[in-house]
Amino acid sequence: MKKIMFLVYFFTMVIGLSAQTAIMPAGCGTEENPYQIATWQNLYWISVQGTIDGLTQADRWSKNYIQTTDITFPMAIITWNNHTGWSPIGFYNSESDYLAFTGTYNGDNKTITGLCINRSLVNFQGFFGITNTEAEIKNIGLININVIGNTGTGGLVGWNYSPVTNCYSTGSVTGNNDSGGLVGYNYSAITNCYSAGSITGNEGIGGLVGENDSGIITNCYSTRSVTGYNDTGGLVGKKRFGYYYKLLQYRKCDRK
Repeated sequence: MKKIMFLVYFFTMVIGLSAQTAIMPAGCGTEENPYQIATWQNLYWISVQGTIDGLTQADRWSKNYIQTTDITFPMAIITWNNHTGWSPIGFYNSESDYLAFTGTYNGDNKTITGLCINRSLVNFQGFFGITNTEAEIKNIGLININVIGNTGTGGLVGWNYSPVTNCYSTGSVTGNNDSGGLVGYNYSAITNCYSAGSITGNEGIGGLVGENDSGIITNCYSTRSVTGYNDTGGLVGKKRFGYYYKLLQYRKCDRK
């Protein structure tokens, strides 16, 4: 009888830990009154698919956010989304199927710990999958991450068109081509940022940025262990200008 009670308690705890609950943050999402991110449930509310609290995914990805506390993801994040972990904010499947983050995220010098992504066959993985020129990311630290993706994988952003300022990531990042510890593909300014830990991939692997194209990197550094084959660097793997200067540069990305 005691064993049965223990098993019931154990599975109840597991289910409770694994439950993904999206909770709408306080605020309005405007510049004057941004959404206030205080829990991992608030973060999940940003990324979750479909319509929630009357807002579509596109609506939520165009809002303004400020983080008010340090946040730690539960260990059960590894079981989310059919055991693929965190679903990035912003995605690109094709030129007719994409949606970028166009809002602002101000971490207010807070941290997010335990980000986990496991999608070795999916491009543009990171806390943010794809950002647009209208977006801005600043003042956030990602600690003890474990991010696995395909081409264009980064700890913070997979495919970046937005200014990134005062941000860092630590932990493990594994990609294929053009992947970096902080950003995979970069087309914008990265200022006062760093990354630490390890980054592993094939071609275009950098400690901070996998491929830098049309972006200016200022006052940044990396102490990552970098493993790759071609175009591998301690700070930047591959450096180009004007290559893959695509549609996202010019207009807001609305899913078609």
